[in-house]
Amino acid sequence: MDASEILKNVGNNMGAVVIIWKILHEKYKKYAEKRQLDAARYLPARDHYIEYLSRTYGNLSIVNTLYSKNISYKTKDIYEPLEVFWHDPFGKKIKHTISNDKPFSLLSKFNKLVIQGAAGSGKSVVLKMLFLDIVDRSMGVPVYIELRRLSSSHKIFDEFLSQITPDGTSLNKEILWDCIGDGDFIFLFDGYDEIQPSQISQVNDDLKDFCSRCSKNKFVITSRPRPGLNIKGFNTVFFENIDYDQCCRIIKKYDSQGAICEKLIKEVKDFKFLEGENLLLSPLMAYFLYVFSLKGKSLPSKKHVFFRTFFDMLFSDHDELKGCPKTFKSLLSRDQFHSVLRELGFIAFKEQKTEFSKEEILLFIRRSLDKLGYSEISESDVLGDLFKLIFPSLYQTMIFTLSGHIALFRNILRLVIYFVVNMVRKHLYCGVVFSVTLSPT
Repeated sequence: MDASEILKNVGNNMGAVVIIWKILHEKYKKYAEKRQLDAARYLPARDHYIEYLSRTYGNLSIVNTLYSKNISYKTKDIYEPLEVFWHDPFGKKIKHTISNDKPFSLLSKFNKLVIQGAAGSGKSVVLKMLFLDIVDRSMGVPVYIELRRLSSSHKIFDEFLSQITPDGTSLNKEILWDCIGDGDFIFLFDGYDEIQPSQISQVNDDLKDFCSRCSKNKFVITSRPRPGLNIKGFNTVFFENIDYDQCCRIIKKYDSQGAICEKLIKEVKDFKFLEGENLLLSPLMAYFLYVFSLKGKSLPSKKHVFFRTFFDMLFSDHDELKGCPKTFKSLLSRDQFHSVLRELGFIAFKEQKTEFSKEEILLFIRRSLDKLGYSEISESDVLGDLFKLIFPSLYQTMIFTLSGHIALFRNILRLVIYFVVNMVRKHLYCGVVFSVTLSPT
């Protein structure tokens, strides 16, 4: 579906958007009067706020895919109900399904929540579903913030203020603080793991202070597992792996015409090497399987063949997508590039490491290049090539940065390294036993 067509559907929710504006308006008026100020002078412009909320609703209503340049899907159409779990104080495992029709029901159980899962597990899509449900049912005033935008000089309140006020519009900040402190806001913070390493301490302090000061509201944070995400009063839920039936349903959502679905689903059922590999059983991998079949590939029975074929498929997309280079910027050939990844996996295996910061992965790539005699090749170019390889359809519109899609990028990198590492372990170190087994989670 064309993105412009999806945005037109926002009009169907205009009534709910106006109701949310009225909630904010009444709060602002109430606290302006308490401070003996003229509310009309400082109140956020009605048309601007409604335009902001409608625009945000429209943007979050869309899921853009990596390999279909001109196709967008409705978030609600592509979402497959996912199951999360947590443990009660007695250690009992509690499960909850985040449904299509009432995803907000999860927040009826928690006021402060961390949704934690590997990249590709569905965190950001769930957050989108929460925002849409809040607006559809006028459950409160939703605020969607990408945490990677925050820093020591640009805090949560600054980001919210910039969203709801146009350039040059004055707004009484103290009244706005009063409104937020009064409750009825739902803050949706996406991507704790995408915060810049140099800013993590300051942003973490800002999160703690803001949530404490505005404790009458609801807060949701999504993140991959990351040290330091331990904010007082927050409960953490985790994603269950999807099963084969869910995987097949996700594939059907992408293949609306059913042209390749039947054959692919049969192959997925026989895709034996997925068994026991929890990292693969995610919405992201379901999409990858669909893309694999979309390219006319039959699913191989061995995982190392699957990932090598998938690597080759990604490389060939450069020739098909307008504006993408046919060769790597690093000037490595496809086989040379693959050898760098193999060496990277070897080093990662040797040092028992599967998680990397940007600085660490650049260092490991440098070591791999030097080991192979490619000392003249830039490690940044190799990392940039890997990014373009994974995101060819975004190449024209994005300057290379790890911040925009860092979670998905890291997950693909982990897939590559994890399976290369395991091939190294099985085939090169047959007589050596390591006490630590690398885990994909």
